[in-house]
Parts: sequence; structure tokens; C-alpha cells
Amino acid sequence: MLSPVPKHANWNSSRQTQNQKNRLTRAKPPSKPLLPAPKHASWSSSRLTQNQKNRLTRAKRQLLRLSPAFRPKKPLSKRL
Repeated sequence: MLSPVPKHANWNSSRQTQNQKNRLTRAKPPSKPLLPAPKHASWSSSRLTQNQKNRLTRAKRQLLRLSPAFRPKKPLSKRL
């Protein structure tokens, strides 16, 4: 009984193999979300993109440059 016409209307085309049909019907979305949003902003997080990391490090450097409290104290001999 190999009839070329499918008995029931199916969203899968009749030309697809059983394997392909199985793959299509059994395909599941990933169980875990791929990139969950971090709850707290973190300086060194593997989830941050390279661009975000660069921006954060630049912001850090500017902060260090601007505020004298964070600036490392130089020895007096080097200043004179």
C-alpha cells in the first residue's frame, strides 16, 4: 500500500522521510534560557560581551583618573 497521495492533510510534505518528520516534530526549544539576564551588574562576568567589558573597563579607568582618592600615591622622590 505505497500510495503517493497522503491519506490525511499534513503540514509535513509527503516527500519527507520519517526521520525528517521525527526531527521536526521532536525538536524542542532549549530547556534553559541561553543568556539569562544577570541579577547584579558585575565587572568581570563571562556573560558580558567583549564590547560591554571594554566599556566597563574604560569607565573604571576614567573614574580612577578623575578621583584623587583612588589614585595611587607616588613616592615624594619621583615628584621632585
